[in-house]
Amino acid sequence: GEQHRRPHQRADKADIVVTATGTNVINLSAYGLAVGQFPLVVYTGTPLANLNSFAPGILPPGVSATLSNNVANSSVDLVVTAVSETSWIPLTATDAFGTSGFNSAGTWLDGNPPSAANGYFTRTFSLRSPADANPYTFAGSALSVDVGGRFIMKGTGGQVLTVTNLIINGGLVDYANAGDNFTETLDGNITLQPGRTNYIGALSAGAVETFFVASSIIGSGGVQFGGPNLNNGQDTGTVVLEGTNTYTGPTAVTTGTLLVNGSVGNSALTVNANGTLGGSGIIGGPVTVQPGGTLAPGTPTRGALTAALGTLTDNNTVTLAGTAVMKIDRSAATNSDQLAASSVAASAGAILTVNNIGSTNFVAGDTFALFSKPISGSFTTVTLPVLPGTNVYWTNNLALNGTIAVVAAVTVNTNSPVLTNSYAGGNLTLSWPTDHIGWTLQAQTNSLSSGLGTNWVDVAGSAVTNSVAIPVNPANGAVFYRLKW
Repeated sequence: GEQHRRPHQRADKADIVVTATGTNVINLSAYGLAVGQFPLVVYTGTPLANLNSFAPGILPPGVSATLSNNVANSSVDLVVTAVSETSWIPLTATDAFGTSGFNSAGTWLDGNPPSAANGYFTRTFSLRSPADANPYTFAGSALSVDVGGRFIMKGTGGQVLTVTNLIINGGLVDYANAGDNFTETLDGNITLQPGRTNYIGALSAGAVETFFVASSIIGSGGVQFGGPNLNNGQDTGTVVLEGTNTYTGPTAVTTGTLLVNGSVGNSALTVNANGTLGGSGIIGGPVTVQPGGTLAPGTPTRGALTAALGTLTDNNTVTLAGTAVMKIDRSAATNSDQLAASSVAASAGAILTVNNIGSTNFVAGDTFALFSKPISGSFTTVTLPVLPGTNVYWTNNLALNGTIAVVAAVTVNTNSPVLTNSYAGGNLTLSWPTDHIGWTLQAQTNSLSSGLGTNWVDVAGSAVTNSVAIPVNPANGAVFYRLKW
């Protein structure tokens, strides 16, 4: 929208007229609002018929408000219906190295330690936690980390910080103690301010720190994990979401690793180049892994973490244009990582890498369900673990049922086989001798007038079996089949 400031009035000067078209969004950035009705835009002339040209944008933390068309006073008013904190204390400078204003007077404006009577905000400064392993609970009623501000956790290993009402208002919340493999846990509740991109990260400078977020994250704002714009690009460690998170803004994994071990609600999640998504939790929104990004279900060996197999569930669609890294262990009860999703599409350039973390040799019959459903598309590159000998080989059934399997090497009969057929329940079943497993079934579909052509295509999964059931579509004019060696 446009903003108008009226100059000092003079008798020989006319009022300035401002015309605003389209939708004019009113964003408010302030602390200390009270419940009540306040004019935002005052005008003269014909009263507004409605507020179709105005929309409320960003509101201050803890404030609930709407716009009102005050025809009697010729104004567009802000009607504040609720305020969670009436008194806010700002941070006036960044905590110096080795100091902390988390629960001490620090550099708060009032010169007192935080108390439950007030909310607190960072402005453009950085608040540090104590640099030790002790647990702490923030004493203020709320802590807002504003645009340009930062809340740095400095625990020296296993520290647990609790903030009952943490608001990320465009600022950065990260664990950045030093070049170590320490862990930090943040508990309580986090609200992501609407209309903002909010930031969470963990340091990786010579080592990888692990930041456990046990807090429940709510709100309609978005969140970016890591990124070159955070902490000079050093926040490439691991963030683990352990809580039930219902925020609805977009999620971006820009650098480092995000493990979803709790849940993320209906948030569209994008894994950018240099980012990794893993974990054994549940995601509600669509997931897109861009080129250079990595999808790695379960837990990787990273920082304080050791490798563990796990299933990452997405109750939505997954699009893979980057790399999928999966672990398998034939001796484990659940023998592989798995991505369980409503659908998985592999785009051109996608890569699948499977690593064996077990110690027992593979044998014929070992099957690993890497995906809960068949993959659409295909991986450009597939790298599988080394097998113990030439008597077994890998078979890729990802397009058929989402699995890879170890099968016994056999001598394939290269003489032309007999292709038999049967029909039942709307399906045509084509079969051939078991000593011809390795032959590929091909098909082509044409009009009756064109007949047999050269447009043969392989039937997915047919090279590892000797029987395929195909639904019959009466709309097809003519369908031809053959076996190819």
